Amino acid sequence: MKYDKTKVRQSDKKQSGWTLIELMIVVAIVAILAAIAFTGYRGTIQRGHRKEAMIAMQDCAAQQERFFSNNHTYSLGLGACNGVTDDGNYTLRLTAGSCGNIARCFLVTATAIGGMADDTACPTFTLASNGTRTPNPAASECWH
Repeated sequence: MKYDKTKVRQSDKKQSGWTLIELMIVVAIVAILAAIAFTGYRGTIQRGHRKEAMIAMQDCAAQQERFFSNNHTYSLGLGACNGVTDDGNYTLRLTAGSCGNIARCFLVTATAIGGMADDTACPTFTLASNGTRTPNPAASECWH
């Protein structure tokens, strides 16, 4: 039998490509990086939604102060102070403040709903007519 050099056996060919272990390591690294990126992204989105609620609370407080300057009393009847924020992630509720009388003080409360309901850091925060905010801005990330 004559030997043909052009025919090379399968086992003599150089193998190229990735092994299963190498592919699994790459997939694991990508998954870890994606988890880190998603956590950072989620935090950024939550901070943005909190800002939306803060703006709505401050708008309500400004309306209350305008109403007070004209009528010498605060009012529960201002529409922007009760309801849902524009992005639909917080409910706003206006009540009498620490003095107990809506004519002299108010408290606006934002409570997380919908996509923000899982926000464990800032599920609820408030703004009072005297400027007091809870949770305490110095000790909490909610107002930053």
